[in-house]
Amino acid sequence: MESERKMNLTNLTKGLIAASALTVASFSANAGVIASSYLEVNNFSLNGVSSADLLFLAPGSREGNTSAQINVGTNLTAGDADSSSALGDVDALLACVGDCSVIGLDTPAAENAGTLHWSTGLADDLNYSYSDQTVAGNALDGTSTGFTLAESSLSSVPQGNASSNGNIFNEFEAIFKFNGGTDTNVNFTLDYVLDMASVMTADIAFNDLVTATTTAFANFTVSLTNIGTGVKQQWSIVDETISGRDGAMFNTIFPGSNSKEVNEDESFNSGDFLLEAQNAYTLNISQTTSTNISLVPEPTSIAIFGLGLIGLAGAARRRNS
Repeated sequence: MESERKMNLTNLTKGLIAASALTVASFSANAGVIASSYLEVNNFSLNGVSSADLLFLAPGSREGNTSAQINVGTNLTAGDADSSSALGDVDALLACVGDCSVIGLDTPAAENAGTLHWSTGLADDLNYSYSDQTVAGNALDGTSTGFTLAESSLSSVPQGNASSNGNIFNEFEAIFKFNGGTDTNVNFTLDYVLDMASVMTADIAFNDLVTATTTAFANFTVSLTNIGTGVKQQWSIVDETISGRDGAMFNTIFPGSNSKEVNEDESFNSGDFLLEAQNAYTLNISQTTSTNISLVPEPTSIAIFGLGLIGLAGAARRRNS
């Protein structure tokens, strides 16, 4: 009888541990996190001064780059592209890794399309990361236009850990001299579109066995420095971060937000500032978008979950004895 009870206990324990393993595997496979960030700027214009009074001491430079990476389990891939030109067009090529072909990000039509796919990524259980960027025109005469975009998605992730991020950076810098006869008040104006999402599905946000984070970031900053006096004026026109974090171990009563979105279509006016006659200035324009997401099974809670099941087996043994 004792040997029969021991055999029953062994079978029960094995069954509970197997159930624990299956449960963990099912939790880690049921995943959906995504972040996206798109920033488009148009019609940047310096107003109140004639372009004939602006002498470029250095014609300026414009840089852009794209990069994307995704790490699912032990599978690591990466893509990147770079481009630069002095005051000319900059087109940093689309960089995409993961399930890019499923949503057409491996086709020529996707280049410079500036399209977000976050709702499709969640609906179709896709793992991908991509970024794209293009800027054209002169930042001082109202013809400058361009966008930066980054997006990352993780779904149906196998047991283990996964992280993904896409990022994009663009910067313009020029040195000019104001040749006007008198000090003049000027301003600059621009239009921008900001579209961001940071989404974590409920099955992740309320899952004690998974730790997940999502972050989307966008920034557009303009600064003007008087080279002679060193006085710097700076305008942070867009500075937005949206993020979420799941409840993690036994903290699902107050989990991070499942979904956050930012949608803006705005015009900006800097207000008046002074250009001093016969002074040289450095104009710097910086634009960045980035995303970062991660999805990791919670080892501590997995261990406690398994120990709890073994504890149930011990309780059953005591009852039988």
